[in-house]
This record gives sequence, structure tokens and C-alpha cells, in this order.
Amino acid sequence: MFTLEELQVARNLSGVYFLYNENKELGYIGKSRNIYLRILEHKFENKKKFSFFKLAGTRSEIFADLLEVCLIDI
Repeated sequence: MFTLEELQVARNLSGVYFLYNENKELGYIGKSRNIYLRILEHKFENKKKFSFFKLAGTRSEIFADLLEVCLIDI
């Protein structure tokens, strides 16, 4: 399980994020203008069960869109 301190690295960061279950299996790939807030939304909505996350910050939304599409198609 992650902590809010660990999530601080995503504050004001845009890009692609990856949500993993407790077995470290990838369950979801998403894109957001503010990864910090989006991961918190996922956690509080409780629709996607996840224990870990990884991020790929991007400098532009267009690059984040392309990265997300490419990663989902793999």
C-alpha cells in the first residue's frame, strides 16, 4: 500500500500513471493533467482496487496522450 508522502512526487505532475494490485500486476493505465489528484480520486472512488502506482511525467498533454495510447496498445 502506498502512503500520501509517496504520492507527493506526483503533485502538480501531468502524464501517464500505472496502477498495480497487491501482486504487482498492472491493472490500469491512465492519463491526467494532475496525477496526484487523479490517483487520490481513484483511491476514494474505490472502483479500481490498487496498492501500488508508477508514473511517467510528461511536459505536454499531447505527449501524454500519445504515450498512453502506445502503452495501452502493447
